[in-house]
Amino acid sequence: MDQFFFSYVLAQLLPSESSITGVDTSYEAFQILNERSIDFSFLQADFTRNGFELENLDGILIANALHYVRDKSQFIKNSLEWFRQGARFIIVEYDTRHANQWVPFPLPFDELPMYFDPNQFNIEKIGERSSIFDQSKIYAVTITSKP
Repeated sequence: MDQFFFSYVLAQLLPSESSITGVDTSYEAFQILNERSIDFSFLQADFTRNGFELENLDGILIANALHYVRDKSQFIKNSLEWFRQGARFIIVEYDTRHANQWVPFPLPFDELPMYFDPNQFNIEKIGERSSIFDQSKIYAVTITSKP
């Protein structure tokens, strides 16, 4: 369950009758979410590749995963087309510039304005803690479209 912690927490926080679309290469990742009255659907896909579509989203939670996306600009541009109205992201990432085999394309906190223009989006850090794997920090942010 550790690798699906954020999806599980999201399912616990959303009100009943909410819906979640899980995107992963393996369905087993999301079976635990079916225990509540959350409308859960699954899309088996590699989110780092183009070629899948979502629609009518209220938000995207992407935790410890955006560092696998080489072309973050294109991914974010594509994902903005999936929203019903106003983009809302929750992003959890390592605050490092140093790539390694687990974080091949890092996204440090101070680079977010390169991908989310501060004139169009509010970027708010909502948490930070030390990584248990190395000396870097892990940050959590909310990113919302400005009215």
